[in-house]
Amino acid sequence: MKTTKENNPMLFTSNCVTAVNHAQQEISSVRQHLAEAMIGKTVDLLSGRAVAHGVVSGVMLLAGNPKLLVNGRAYDLNQVLTASPA
Repeated sequence: MKTTKENNPMLFTSNCVTAVNHAQQEISSVRQHLAEAMIGKTVDLLSGRAVAHGVVSGVMLLAGNPKLLVNGRAYDLNQVLTASPA
C-alpha cells in the first residue's frame, strides 16, 4: 500500500508544519533584507500618537525581528509611514 496524505494524516500534518516553518523563515529573511536596505533612508515613523522623523542609522535584531534604529530608538518595520533617500 502506498503512503499518501489520505491514508496517513500524520505525514500530511508533518509536511504542512514543515512548509509553514519554511515560509516563516523566508518572511523573516525578507524583513531582515528590507530593514538593511533602509539604512541611510529618511523615514517618518508612527510612534504612539506622534510621528517621529529621522534617518535610519542601523538595524538590530530583537527576538529575531529586525528593528530600525532612528535617533537612538528602535522601531519596528510596521511603524514606517514613509521612506525616502536621505
